[in-house]
Amino acid sequence: MTNVVVISAVHDYRMPRRGSVQAIADAFVRRGCSTTFVSLRFSELSKAKNDPRWFLAKDANSVKTHNGVDCYLWRTLLHPFRTRPDWLNGLTAPLHELYARLPNADLDRLLRAADVVIVESGLGILLIPRIRRLNK
Repeated sequence: MTNVVVISAVHDYRMPRRGSVQAIADAFVRRGCSTTFVSLRFSELSKAKNDPRWFLAKDANSVKTHNGVDCYLWRTLLHPFRTRPDWLNGLTAPLHELYARLPNADLDRLLRAADVVIVESGLGILLIPRIRRLNK
């Protein structure tokens, strides 16, 4: 069986509002693939920003199965973010490198086992070096 991991920085598979990335996960399930949906960029900042995934906070950092898809919402202390005005982004830029290197044994296990990894544009691209390192 093919193991697929889909990574999104703004969506969670379990959200009522669906995007194309959830449809991609559904398509892999229909093809008989073992499918995991990883959602990033979730922290206490998410609560302050009224993140629509906040209802899932109690299930963060654990794998929960929903409609045949294993779902993992990675909750961290902080996550990288854009600021206004744009010139302030230089102050938050170091968070990106730090975030990409944060230890997470669950995430690493999921990535190591994957045959296919799909990364939605956005914060997930920071994990590409990690994906390559773990999935040789």
